[in-house]
Amino acid sequence: MKLSQILLSICGVITCVSSLQARPPTVDPTYGMKPTAIKKVAVKSVPTAQWIWASRTSDIQTIYARKTFYLKRVPRNAYLYVTADNIFTAWLNGHRLGSTPSSSDDLAWELTQHYSLAPYLLPGKNVLAIRGVNQGGAAGILAMLRANESCILVTDVSWRILDASTPPLSWNSPEFHDNSWRKATVIAPYGKGVWGGNLQGWPGGGENVSFLAHMTIPAVKVTTLMGADSISGAQSLVGNKRGDATIKPDSSMKSARRVLLLDFGKELAGRVQVWGTAGAQVIITTGESLQECDPSGAGSG
Repeated sequence: MKLSQILLSICGVITCVSSLQARPPTVDPTYGMKPTAIKKVAVKSVPTAQWIWASRTSDIQTIYARKTFYLKRVPRNAYLYVTADNIFTAWLNGHRLGSTPSSSDDLAWELTQHYSLAPYLLPGKNVLAIRGVNQGGAAGILAMLRANESCILVTDVSWRILDASTPPLSWNSPEFHDNSWRKATVIAPYGKGVWGGNLQGWPGGGENVSFLAHMTIPAVKVTTLMGADSISGAQSLVGNKRGDATIKPDSSMKSARRVLLLDFGKELAGRVQVWGTAGAQVIITTGESLQECDPSGAGSG
């Protein structure tokens, strides 16, 4: 028997079996249905933040950067994401927001710092100011301001830069005039240059997958189970994609544990993102009921 005849015989057997049992036993009600066509998710265009610096770069160099922007009204939430190679300190309208956690870590720039801006924003004119220090080698400042879940400001050529060891008085205030300062020099866009895509905590970093759509789901209810006297702003977590809850230290409490229960009103598959500013320990437990969450062991926050 020729090989071609063997193949034809095998095919004939398969055809016969298929005709006897066209649909295999299954409990899947979608079996046999045509697959749903994959729809492309429209990606909203977001301005690309640029690594900026002065027109010259040198070791042991300090520069000062300013950006003036205007708001019709104060947004319900706003956050600044910022880093620098090597060190930064940031202000909004003269209020100090924070700085690089460790000036001795050469890779500290890889960890993006973020700050809530809502308490310091004003309707009308606002000024974001950043001091950058280069300890050696490459230098750059990278920043993004997001308000109401939208990007409204990034570091780019429109920023004003002063290359000087000592800044003018009140240089970080809205009243200061920076008309004589030079425009920023763009070193590289985010994800490029010597820094590449090594940033941690940058918005959208590592999440821009073309075939996945991301959706933020807010909690529908929040309940303080322990430490209510030390927690403020918990209700801002309800109905918002992002909120701020402040936990104050209280030595009089018998337990250092503070427990918040977030109820999303339905079963979900996803993740919870939590940021803090004071180095506190946060333990997250999940479940479909209060008992499964086990709030009695939910640690300190």
